[in-house]
Amino acid sequence: MLLPAILKRDFPERMASLTGAYSAVLGGVASLGAGLSVPLSLVEFDGGAAGWRFALAAYIVLSVPALLLWLPRLRSDRHGLAARRGTTGPAPVRGSVWKSGVAWQVTLYMGLQSMVFYICITWLPTIERFYGRGEVASGWDLMMFQLIGVVASLLTPLLLRGPDQRFPAALPPVLVAGAVIGMMLLPGAMLFWVLLAGFGCGSSLVTALALFGLRTRTHREASALSGMAQSVGYLLAAAGPPLFGALYGASGGWFASLALLCATSATQAVTGLFVGRDRFAFAA
Repeated sequence: MLLPAILKRDFPERMASLTGAYSAVLGGVASLGAGLSVPLSLVEFDGGAAGWRFALAAYIVLSVPALLLWLPRLRSDRHGLAARRGTTGPAPVRGSVWKSGVAWQVTLYMGLQSMVFYICITWLPTIERFYGRGEVASGWDLMMFQLIGVVASLLTPLLLRGPDQRFPAALPPVLVAGAVIGMMLLPGAMLFWVLLAGFGCGSSLVTALALFGLRTRTHREASALSGMAQSVGYLLAAAGPPLFGALYGASGGWFASLALLCATSATQAVTGLFVGRDRFAFAA
């Protein structure tokens, strides 16, 4: 929630590239989790499989080095705050973020890309098993889905340079929609479609996060926009996986669910054409 504002404050000229960098780290670690969760749950423990609780608890160890790496940053921030006391800070945010049309466009884009990602993460292994992939193989495929997203995270900032981001905002969801159509028409090439969808989702995430800084002038504005877009966007996205599953349960097949995913991606692409224009969420 706060990283976009920190980047806007400390690295305003490198907003897109550093957003891609930390998104790549997020995706890389998440991909390891996707690939290792099933094998960890199958570890022999006390005469049987350890289960999902062990697999989930195993990732707690990652929080310790993350905290240790962040501690020096906390100290430097305190020193910087002390040095800035008595000086004039950035101008306060003008107007309400909730009344900004650009802010709502960013929020919708964030919500739609998150919905697509959540649906893919939740249901892709199940869809693959329906088409004959094994349980472990589908887990590794999900890891590849996120790994290719890491590649997209590193490449997408190259397209975000300049004031206009309509092309990089609209292209990734088009790739996802194409992958979904491919899944319906040619399920035998499922791994290829998974990789294409993963690239599109990874690129969409970087674009959405970068917009918090690209559509604002100061870190205070970026913080306000990030808070709105991520809180509302994730609430919207949370409805995606249950709705996807409900459509499958009601129809007895994957067509209606995949059509929903394709339509969501198409809506995101149209939103990208608006949110990618060179405008700001707050008045100058």
